[in-house]
Amino acid sequence: MKALQRGAILVCILSLVIISACAKDQVQPEKLKTTKTTTTEEAVEEKIPPAAKTVEEMVDQQAGVLVETHMDQQLETLEGWDSQQYRDFLEDTLNPIAEKELENYFMKHKNLSSEQVYDYLVYTLGSGNYKNYYEQLVTYEHGFVMPELPSGEDEVTTQQKKMNVLVLMDASGSMNGEIEGKTKMELAKAAIAKFMEQIPSDANVALISYGHVGSSADSDKKKSCSAVESIYPLSAYQPKNFTNSLNSFQASGWTPLAGAINDAQRILASYSAMSTKIWFIW
Repeated sequence: MKALQRGAILVCILSLVIISACAKDQVQPEKLKTTKTTTTEEAVEEKIPPAAKTVEEMVDQQAGVLVETHMDQQLETLEGWDSQQYRDFLEDTLNPIAEKELENYFMKHKNLSSEQVYDYLVYTLGSGNYKNYYEQLVTYEHGFVMPELPSGEDEVTTQQKKMNVLVLMDASGSMNGEIEGKTKMELAKAAIAKFMEQIPSDANVALISYGHVGSSADSDKKKSCSAVESIYPLSAYQPKNFTNSLNSFQASGWTPLAGAINDAQRILASYSAMSTKIWFIW
C-alpha cells in the first residue's frame, strides 16, 4: 500500500514539472516578441540632436542628412557663373526631395516647438561648409597697416560759415495789383520785413530792386529793363537802414528779372565757398 502511495506522489510531481515546463515554453516567446517590437519602434523614431546656436558650434556643424546624402561638396562651393549648376541642382533635385521629407515629418509631428523645428531643419538641411568659409576669413591677409597718429589732445577747428542774403524785389507795375485790399508791393514788403527778423544778427544782406524805374509803357521798356539796382548793397544787416531802403521805391515799370539774377550772381561770385549764399525773390 505504501509503495502504491509513493508511486502516485511521484507521478504527480512529474506531472507538475511537465506542466510547468510547458507553461514556460508558452510565455517565453511572448516576452521576446514584446522586446523586439519596442526596439524596432525606437529605431524608426530618429533622435534629432540639438542644433548649433553659437558661432563656435556652427563652425563645427556637420552637414544635414539630406545635404550629406545628395549634395556634392564641390557643387555647394561653386563661385561665379558656375554657381548656376548649384542653383539648377537645388531646383531640380534637392528641393523636391527636401519638400517631400519635411512634409512627411511635420505631418507626423504636429505639436513641435519652434526650437524643435529649428533642430530638425538644421539636422536635415544644415550646411557643413561653415568651417571652410570661417578659416578663409580668419586667415585673410588684408595688408592694411595702421598709420601712426599724433599723440596729445585732438584739436578741431570749426570755421563758421558766413551767411550772405540777397533779396531780389520785383518793383514792376504789376505789383500795384491788389489782393484783399492791399497791393502786391505792400504784401511783399511786409513778408520781407518779417523774414529779416529771422536771419542771424551777423549776416550780410543786400536788397536788389528791379523794374522800379519808368513805367509800363512801351516807350519806357528799355529804360525800365535796364534798371537793376542794389538799393542796399551787400553789407552787415542794420534793421533801420534796411527798412528805409525797402521803403524808398514803389512799383512802376517793366520786369527785368533775368538782369536782377545775373547781378546777384555777380555779387556772390566774389565770396568763397565757406559762405552761405541765399537768394530770395519777390
